[in-house]
Amino acid sequence: RTGRTTSLGYLSIAKSQCIAMVAKRRAPRALMLNSAHWRHALSEPEHSLITDEHRALIGVKSEPVSFTVNEIDARRMRDVLGDSDPRYADGTGIAPPYIIAMFNNGPNRRGPFILPGGLLTQQEWKFSRAIRIGETLNAVSQVFDIRERLGGRYGYSVLLTSGTDYYDAAGEHVAAAMTTITQFDPKAGRKGDE
Repeated sequence: RTGRTTSLGYLSIAKSQCIAMVAKRRAPRALMLNSAHWRHALSEPEHSLITDEHRALIGVKSEPVSFTVNEIDARRMRDVLGDSDPRYADGTGIAPPYIIAMFNNGPNRRGPFILPGGLLTQQEWKFSRAIRIGETLNAVSQVFDIRERLGGRYGYSVLLTSGTDYYDAAGEHVAAAMTTITQFDPKAGRKGDE
């Protein structure tokens, strides 16, 4: 995609035209005066970094990965969070629901790395029933969406939404986790936003 439009207040011209004008030193004064915005605009790629190979990952489910929920991990999570809820105390046989965070959210949860930096920007958990101590769960992950975002603190970024479903030994759904990771290039951040 060429000819992306860069907007500088009242001035709105195609980015390729701006590059040509700056190279020939014929850029409008408003463009020259707003150099911080211009540097930021130049950090955005001229085309999408999301490839057909990345898009092909959407909806593809991973092979199941099995793990066993144990009392030591449940206690460790309760201690870290200072949770004294008696429903999840030792001996109840029920793990606190947030133990799902220890599972690293299943296989290949983070999806493709398109840009070097990343932040967890959204997380959602759903439970079909309580998670039991000692049970074996099977995790199946998939990428739900990959999209790009222009502008903002880090300029061009990629939002990757993925999820993992957890099933018991009988194949019944137990829980699901969905996250959105915002990938970005830390070097492209605007000055003064640190």
